Amino acid sequence: MADFKVGTRHYDLNASEEKKNGLIEKQKGTTTESLGVRLIDAKIRKGGEVTKAWDRKQGLKFSFEELQDVWNEFVPSCLRSDLSKRLDEIYGAFEKTVEENPGFRMYASSLLIAYDGDKPTEIRAILIDFAHTHISIDAEGADSTDPSFDDGVIQGLTSLMNFESGADDGKARAATNAKLDITLVKGPEGGSHKRIKKCIVNPGNHKCYIRPDNPHENEAYTTLTNTALVDFIPKFYGVENKAAVVEDVAADFKSPCIADFKIGAHSFDIDESADKKGNLKVKDEKTTTHDLSIRLIIAALVKDGKVTKEWKRKENASLTEAKLKEMVVEFIGTEAKANILKELKSLRKAFISTQKSNKNFRLYNASLLIIYDGDEPTKQPRCVLTKLSGTHIDIQKENYNPKDPEFDDGVVDGLDNLIDMASPSSKCCLLI
Repeated sequence: MADFKVGTRHYDLNASEEKKNGLIEKQKGTTTESLGVRLIDAKIRKGGEVTKAWDRKQGLKFSFEELQDVWNEFVPSCLRSDLSKRLDEIYGAFEKTVEENPGFRMYASSLLIAYDGDKPTEIRAILIDFAHTHISIDAEGADSTDPSFDDGVIQGLTSLMNFESGADDGKARAATNAKLDITLVKGPEGGSHKRIKKCIVNPGNHKCYIRPDNPHENEAYTTLTNTALVDFIPKFYGVENKAAVVEDVAADFKSPCIADFKIGAHSFDIDESADKKGNLKVKDEKTTTHDLSIRLIIAALVKDGKVTKEWKRKENASLTEAKLKEMVVEFIGTEAKANILKELKSLRKAFISTQKSNKNFRLYNASLLIIYDGDEPTKQPRCVLTKLSGTHIDIQKENYNPKDPEFDDGVVDGLDNLIDMASPSSKCCLLI
């Protein structure tokens, strides 16, 4: 049996300030804060004896990777499919309840999972602990549109669903009880990113990259794969030695034409030191990031496996708005244009949808890759957000003011300007 505390707020409307502050302090740095779920306790039994156990104190200290490891060890492989279906049912029922009752909140509840260790033929999952549930917080004087009253249950359920997601469903690939079967590939690795390693993941012979060790980015992949942005980030295969393993998004193209743009109003995360932010602000002011929320990093056109045109990093730093637009028009060309524009508009829609579902969501210092096949330019392109360590699901919970324009990420503005530059009738790209 395993007991998972779900949600990001563990106190109800009637909690005293002392209790409220104590619970907020308790969950700081825990997976409650980052994933919306925390282990309370879990035990595996066989022959009437406990063969493995995890307790509340361990749950408070678990990282994302450690919680995922516990989940993978606790849930038998033969019951994964049944549990996945059950989690989908719970998620759907909870979502429908909130849709029909916008003020419904379920604070400090738990998800209980149980199966017979001797005969693992059936698994049960139910929500329990309803003492702090409100049918309508509006009727009790609270504002259901205020994100500070969110219970975070949906976030917790989606994190667990991600742990249980299958290997080929296009969402995050949860690690199995065994380590990922990874083979490193010799040769050029992550371009200018020396700490990124090429690899092959099996089964499936998936061409992938091992990202640098970054717990914040690992959690970002877990979270974003449960949002509308799932189709616009690299597929996530799991974590190996504390590093995210993600797909090589260019692997399916014979002659990949790739443009790497820095997207957003800032080239730094809000958690950076004041000195670093100050230096990067000065740098941004000298580039198109300042006015357009987008700038070119590097790009290359490829035909028959050979590079036919390059835009190099040093030269791109000084690109003007007019020169950037010329570059975009030349890079996209005519045959690939329609599909790329369609993909960029879909990405914009997905980003806005994610913002609506997570009102204080921000994505800082990310990159946008546009990839299409130079040999088959009408083939479906990819528009993918990468470098996700600057992801924040709720900046308010990190004590930043979401209404302060200083903390806007500018991603939608950057996408608008890029779409405008690439559009056939574009005359002016400055939309902000």
